[in-house]
Amino acid sequence: MNSKKNRIIIILFVCVIGVAVGYQFFMDNSHSGYVVKVFEIDANKFGYKIMRDERTVVMQPFVPGIPGKRFFASPDDARRVGELVCERLETGQEFSITPEDLQQLKILSFAD
Repeated sequence: MNSKKNRIIIILFVCVIGVAVGYQFFMDNSHSGYVVKVFEIDANKFGYKIMRDERTVVMQPFVPGIPGKRFFASPDDARRVGELVCERLETGQEFSITPEDLQQLKILSFAD
């Protein structure tokens, strides 16, 4: 009888652990569905848009956080800023970009 009871306890424990691990895996991989897409505006001029469920949430043809209408000089720069915005959207933070954010991301040159 003790052996049967121990097996049931072990099986229940394994199931609980399995559910917890599965839930954590699902939560880590589901994200919130935000995706960054970089687009080319002109030669060496880039912007980004953020999409969720195939719907555009943010369309950013210009570098945010600086005065004027300047473009990203590389697709990588646009992608990195877009990823920062996505991260902030996913965590419910204010997603505005500041000049300090651009400095931290080492985005120092822009296209006119």
